[in-house]
Amino acid sequence: APLVGRTGVASKPIAVHTSEALTTHGPMSTELRSLAAAMLAHQVVGPRPLDTPDDYQRARFMVAGVLFGLYYRGSSYVFSWFAKQGTSPLTSQPTTALVTAGPYALSRNPALLLVWIFHTAVAVAFNSWWPLLVALPLTYAYLMLITVPNEEEELEKLFGRQFREYKQQTP
Repeated sequence: APLVGRTGVASKPIAVHTSEALTTHGPMSTELRSLAAAMLAHQVVGPRPLDTPDDYQRARFMVAGVLFGLYYRGSSYVFSWFAKQGTSPLTSQPTTALVTAGPYALSRNPALLLVWIFHTAVAVAFNSWWPLLVALPLTYAYLMLITVPNEEEELEKLFGRQFREYKQQTP
């Protein structure tokens, strides 16, 4: 079975909670690995604070909370389009349909914006540039150089002309 899903591919029907899709089979596992690299950089090179005084700690946590909320809600919204098709976003499921509606009409990879929001939230919460300087580039590199090309190759094999047309029309 092809391991595709986050680029707009729908799988056979299955009930799934969004947090399961994000942590077990989704981009979250990649983000957590890259955040570990950021934590290592913090320990080896030293802290790189966002230059906010401790007086603003409460405001930082509020901003981080809003960003984490946007991330979770955005993830739920993006992945809900699979459920609307009666399919699953889990990459472990066989691909049976191409999702091109909703956020997938605007982008083949709408979850990539969510990756940026997540790393920004972590940076604000921990008052550190490392999640943005190390973790975000590592995550994007992995997704754009490995995950997305592999998924799009599978989509092309499975859907041929339909996917090529979608790819031409959708950034």
